[in-house]
Amino acid sequence: QVECATRFHASSGREQIKAKCLNHHECVNREGEAKFCFGKSSWGSSISPLTLQSNTQPSLTVLPPSSRELSEKKSATLLCLANQGFPSDWSLQWTVDGHSRTNGVTKTPYLLDSTGLYSWSSTLTLSEAEWSSVGTVVCEATHSSQAPVTKALKKSECPE
Repeated sequence: QVECATRFHASSGREQIKAKCLNHHECVNREGEAKFCFGKSSWGSSISPLTLQSNTQPSLTVLPPSSRELSEKKSATLLCLANQGFPSDWSLQWTVDGHSRTNGVTKTPYLLDSTGLYSWSSTLTLSEAEWSSVGTVVCEATHSSQAPVTKALKKSECPE
Protein backbone atom coordinates (compact mmCIF):
# COMPACT_ATOMS: atom_id res chain seq x y z
CA GLN A 1 0.00 0.00 0.00
CA VAL A 2 1.29 3.46 -0.89
CA GLU A 3 0.61 6.53 1.20
CA CYS A 4 1.31 10.18 0.45
CA ALA A 5 1.45 12.81 3.14
CA THR A 6 1.64 16.58 3.20
CA ARG A 7 5.15 16.17 4.64
CA PHE A 8 6.20 14.95 1.19
CA HIS A 9 7.08 11.37 2.06
CA ALA A 10 5.69 8.20 0.61
CA SER A 11 6.20 4.74 1.98
CA SER A 12 6.04 1.43 0.22
CA GLY A 13 6.79 -1.47 2.54
CA ARG A 14 10.04 -0.69 4.39
CA GLU A 15 11.32 1.78 1.81
CA GLN A 16 10.95 5.52 2.35
CA ILE A 17 10.73 7.63 -0.80
CA LYS A 18 11.07 11.40 -0.65
CA ALA A 19 8.41 12.94 -2.87
CA LYS A 20 6.93 16.30 -3.69
CA CYS A 21 3.18 16.76 -3.78
CA LEU A 22 2.01 18.46 -6.93
CA ASN A 23 -1.64 19.25 -6.21
CA HIS A 24 -2.77 17.20 -3.19
CA HIS A 25 -3.66 14.42 -5.64
CA GLU A 26 -0.29 13.27 -6.96
CA CYS A 27 3.14 12.53 -5.60
CA VAL A 28 6.24 11.81 -7.64
CA ASN A 29 9.45 10.51 -6.17
CA ARG A 30 12.69 12.43 -6.57
CA GLU A 31 14.02 9.96 -9.15
CA GLY A 32 11.04 10.76 -11.40
CA GLU A 33 9.83 7.16 -11.34
CA ALA A 34 6.18 6.31 -11.89
CA LYS A 35 5.18 6.23 -8.24
CA PHE A 36 2.05 8.34 -8.14
CA CYS A 37 -0.79 8.50 -5.66
CA PHE A 38 -4.35 9.69 -5.97
CA GLY A 39 -6.81 10.52 -3.25
CA LYS A 40 -8.60 13.12 -1.20
CA SER A 41 -6.99 15.14 1.53
CA SER A 42 -7.96 17.90 3.91
CA TRP A 43 -5.88 20.98 4.63
CA GLY A 44 -3.11 20.38 7.12
CA SER A 45 -3.65 16.65 7.45
CA SER A 46 -1.94 13.72 5.83
CA ILE A 47 -3.53 12.01 2.87
CA SER A 48 -5.15 8.68 3.70
CA PRO A 49 -3.96 5.43 2.04
CA LEU A 50 -4.31 5.79 -1.70
CA THR A 51 -4.55 3.75 -4.85
CA LEU A 52 -1.31 3.50 -6.82
CA GLN A 53 -1.62 5.32 -10.16
CA SER A 54 1.12 4.94 -12.77
CA ASN A 55 2.01 7.06 -15.79
CA THR A 56 -0.66 6.71 -18.47
CA GLN A 57 -0.55 8.14 -21.98
CA PRO A 58 -3.73 9.96 -22.95
CA SER A 59 -5.67 9.04 -26.08
CA LEU A 60 -5.98 11.92 -28.55
CA THR A 61 -8.84 12.93 -30.83
CA VAL A 62 -8.65 15.83 -33.29
CA LEU A 63 -11.93 17.27 -34.52
CA PRO A 64 -12.12 19.41 -37.69
CA PRO A 65 -13.86 22.79 -37.92
CA SER A 66 -17.58 22.84 -38.62
CA SER A 67 -18.86 23.83 -42.05
CA ARG A 68 -21.10 26.38 -40.32
CA GLU A 69 -18.12 28.11 -38.70
CA LEU A 70 -16.30 28.17 -42.03
CA SER A 71 -19.25 29.76 -43.85
CA GLU A 72 -20.45 32.15 -41.12
CA LYS A 73 -17.30 33.18 -39.25
CA LYS A 74 -14.75 32.72 -42.03
CA SER A 75 -12.49 30.91 -39.56
CA ALA A 76 -11.63 27.29 -38.74
CA THR A 77 -11.35 26.04 -35.16
CA LEU A 78 -9.87 22.59 -34.59
CA LEU A 79 -10.26 20.80 -31.27
CA CYS A 80 -7.77 18.38 -29.71
CA LEU A 81 -9.12 16.21 -26.89
CA ALA A 82 -6.66 14.35 -24.68
CA ASN A 83 -8.45 11.74 -22.57
CA GLN A 84 -7.49 9.64 -19.57
CA GLY A 85 -3.83 10.45 -19.04
CA PHE A 86 -1.71 10.57 -15.89
CA PRO A 87 -0.19 12.63 -14.32
CA SER A 88 -1.94 15.99 -14.77
CA ASP A 89 0.93 17.98 -16.30
CA TRP A 90 0.83 16.75 -19.91
CA SER A 91 1.14 19.55 -22.46
CA LEU A 92 -0.65 19.88 -25.82
CA GLN A 93 1.00 21.44 -28.88
CA TRP A 94 -0.10 21.99 -32.48
CA THR A 95 1.78 21.74 -35.77
CA VAL A 96 0.40 22.78 -39.16
CA ASP A 97 2.10 21.18 -42.16
CA GLY A 98 5.17 20.47 -40.00
CA HIS A 99 5.42 23.97 -38.46
CA SER A 100 4.79 24.55 -34.75
CA ARG A 101 1.86 26.87 -33.99
CA THR A 102 1.28 28.93 -30.86
CA ASN A 103 -0.76 31.75 -32.37
CA GLY A 104 -4.51 31.09 -32.23
CA VAL A 105 -4.10 28.35 -29.60
CA THR A 106 -6.15 28.08 -26.41
CA LYS A 107 -5.79 25.43 -23.71
CA THR A 108 -8.17 24.31 -20.98
CA PRO A 109 -7.18 23.25 -17.46
CA TYR A 110 -7.23 19.52 -16.81
CA LEU A 111 -10.31 17.68 -15.59
CA LEU A 112 -10.04 14.78 -13.16
CA ASP A 113 -12.39 11.84 -13.70
CA SER A 114 -13.63 9.27 -11.20
CA THR A 115 -10.90 6.79 -12.18
CA GLY A 116 -8.09 9.17 -11.15
CA LEU A 117 -7.12 9.98 -14.74
CA TYR A 118 -7.06 13.42 -16.36
CA SER A 119 -8.42 14.96 -19.57
CA TRP A 120 -7.47 18.20 -21.33
CA SER A 121 -8.31 20.04 -24.51
CA SER A 122 -6.82 22.63 -26.80
CA THR A 123 -8.17 24.55 -29.77
CA LEU A 124 -6.38 25.96 -32.78
CA THR A 125 -8.12 28.70 -34.76
CA LEU A 126 -7.02 29.36 -38.35
CA SER A 127 -8.33 31.85 -40.86
CA GLU A 128 -10.49 30.47 -43.64
CA ALA A 129 -7.62 31.18 -46.08
CA GLU A 130 -5.12 29.26 -43.91
CA TRP A 131 -7.51 26.32 -43.56
CA SER A 132 -8.06 26.16 -47.31
CA SER A 133 -4.31 25.63 -47.90
CA VAL A 134 -3.63 23.22 -45.00
CA GLY A 135 -2.49 19.66 -45.68
CA THR A 136 -2.10 18.13 -42.21
CA VAL A 137 -2.67 19.40 -38.68
CA VAL A 138 -1.13 17.48 -35.76
CA CYS A 139 -1.91 17.63 -32.05
CA GLU A 140 0.86 16.32 -29.82
CA ALA A 141 0.70 15.53 -26.10
CA THR A 142 4.04 15.61 -24.31
CA HIS A 143 5.27 14.82 -20.81
CA SER A 144 8.84 14.85 -19.50
CA SER A 145 8.74 11.18 -18.46
CA GLN A 146 6.75 9.74 -21.39
CA ALA A 147 7.02 9.27 -25.13
CA PRO A 148 4.93 11.85 -27.01
CA VAL A 149 1.47 10.95 -28.29
CA THR A 150 0.36 12.41 -31.63
CA LYS A 151 -2.83 12.52 -33.65
CA ALA A 152 -2.94 13.89 -37.19
CA LEU A 153 -5.88 15.29 -39.12
CA LYS A 154 -5.53 15.35 -42.89
CA LYS A 155 -7.68 18.05 -44.43
CA SER A 156 -8.28 15.88 -47.48
CA GLU A 157 -10.14 13.42 -45.22
CA CYS A 158 -12.48 16.08 -43.79
CA PRO A 159 -15.96 16.63 -45.22
CA GLU A 160 -16.29 19.91 -47.09
